[in-house]
Amino acid sequence: MPSNRQQIDRTSPAASQLSLLKGFFMRNKRLLFCIPTLDPGGAERVASILCNGLVKAGYDVTILLDHSADLQKCIYPLDARIQIAKLPPEKFSSGLLQLWETRRNFLKYKADCIIGFLWKTNVAISISLQFCRTPVILSEQSNMSYDLSNFNKKGLFLLRRGFRHVDIFVLQTEAIKRFLLQAPWSIPEKIIRVIPNPVRQVQIQKQLPKFRYPRIIAIGRLIRLKGFDLLLSAFVAVAEEFPEWQLDIFGQGPLREELEKQRDQLGLENRVHFRGITTDIDAELERSDIFVLASRIEGFPNVLLEAMAAGVAVIAADCRFGPGEIIDDGNNGLLVPAENIPALTQALKRLMSDAGLRRKLGNAARVVQERYAEEKIVNRWKNLIEEVCG
Repeated sequence: MPSNRQQIDRTSPAASQLSLLKGFFMRNKRLLFCIPTLDPGGAERVASILCNGLVKAGYDVTILLDHSADLQKCIYPLDARIQIAKLPPEKFSSGLLQLWETRRNFLKYKADCIIGFLWKTNVAISISLQFCRTPVILSEQSNMSYDLSNFNKKGLFLLRRGFRHVDIFVLQTEAIKRFLLQAPWSIPEKIIRVIPNPVRQVQIQKQLPKFRYPRIIAIGRLIRLKGFDLLLSAFVAVAEEFPEWQLDIFGQGPLREELEKQRDQLGLENRVHFRGITTDIDAELERSDIFVLASRIEGFPNVLLEAMAAGVAVIAADCRFGPGEIIDDGNNGLLVPAENIPALTQALKRLMSDAGLRRKLGNAARVVQERYAEEKIVNRWKNLIEEVCG
């Protein structure tokens, strides 16, 4: 029986136009992901995980970096479909003109949503994109306890106004949320979302040989906030009692020479080793017995999650912010008061002397791999993007 509906020849011009219109209205949403660099670091690792996950979820993703970013330093795998661009160098001495130029540089990508990562980028976005129709999400991957002395009164006004008027502010912990609800930030609670960082799937290779000696490992940028000086002071207090143990520190930073000098002054040059940056953190974690995070302050320590996912017994300083929301003290790790060398020393002794406790804590710690699984966290970001894009 012939149909009353006219059949369209799919090769006809009309069909081609229909297909083009359908493609236009059903195109993937474009995301502009802004971060200063892709250098080795926790926030950069999270950014790469999220961008890869969002591309797989059907978004078109462009990563926009600072003009000085060195792509050769990027050690994280990125999906081939991700576009990478750089901001041009600043070309105006006038603050107002440069503000307008910065705004133009963000908007020229015609993104459906702009996502900022880290302080430097978030400051630029929040100030330059006020009264912008494009939805803006800022994700602050640290603790927001910043020195604002570089801002004059006008700059502080614009910064606070900008932070309070973005569409969504993503934070990693409830502790950071409580901090930002207070002065001087006073960010409205209705625009804050708490989404923890994802922990990637740690690859355990059972055939890797252990070292001849039991090993403590610490990983992070060599800066004061990471507390490596505190760890050295605690380790020297247990070194004589546990002569077979070694401490390996991975990471680079401005304090490396100073920390090496402290190590040598403590007589630990044959016991403590600064290994630089590793491109195979999984292998290093797998061949370690204890992981220590001695930070004075944190945001959401990704490397702590990775150590726990690898089944390593962990000790972490209960600092602002983060570790206390990840570790259940005595069950999946040990928490010690921040900047408390005697407490850190006792925690080291406790784990170094008890292999059974190390195994118990390490096995219990693995559950973070499910709790903070990449797929779960990427889905929460996807839902958030759909919420602000409408």
